[in-house]
Amino acid sequence: MWEEFLHAEIGNKPLRILDVGTGTGSISLILSKLGHEVTGIDLSPGMLSVCERKAGERSLTLDLHVGDAEALPFPDNDFDMITSRWVLWTLLQPEIAINEWKRVIKPGGKILAFDVKTHDFGNMSMMKKFMQFVSKKLISIQDGRKPDSYSYKQEINDSLPLSYRNVDCFYSQVTLFINAGLEEVSAKMVKPLTVMQHEKLDKPWRYKIGRRKYGDWHCISGRKQSR
Repeated sequence: MWEEFLHAEIGNKPLRILDVGTGTGSISLILSKLGHEVTGIDLSPGMLSVCERKAGERSLTLDLHVGDAEALPFPDNDFDMITSRWVLWTLLQPEIAINEWKRVIKPGGKILAFDVKTHDFGNMSMMKKFMQFVSKKLISIQDGRKPDSYSYKQEINDSLPLSYRNVDCFYSQVTLFINAGLEEVSAKMVKPLTVMQHEKLDKPWRYKIGRRKYGDWHCISGRKQSR
């Protein structure tokens, strides 16, 4: 589904694309498979090593760099497009990041940022909180893992301007694109991915009982002004 959406959004012409916050290659590997020249950057060497291994297993070529989304080590007007997936909310200075991303794309180039519009953070009933507590205990006992190992601690979330725990974070991300002077800013729901996540992905019952509602996947896009 990701491949189909990216192909429809980008088209057939091979582009030079920078994937920011590459991680283990969720987007980079698909873009490379579609025939694009892909550069990936991430703060985590460990994640990039996994991405590199996955690329090798698929006979794909990626140019991977350890680096900061807020201080890109690339010259001005270097890429045709920038992509990011589930990244903006993790940044301490997202306004600096978006201007950096704009700097390194060519005039007329696009930024595509994929993120989830969440529904119920900050508005949980006491019963829901209790069920989350029970869920975490069961996960810890059954799976032998820390139930919060997949999320940031509260003090970290509090330091992130666009944390997904803030009810208006999605709208703030869209505003970020507008304030950076990008044109044709839009936020499009990626319906197939949203439907799949809501209805078809399944987890053991101990995860389900404390699960929040899944958010809706969106693609926030904007274009750098042409000269």
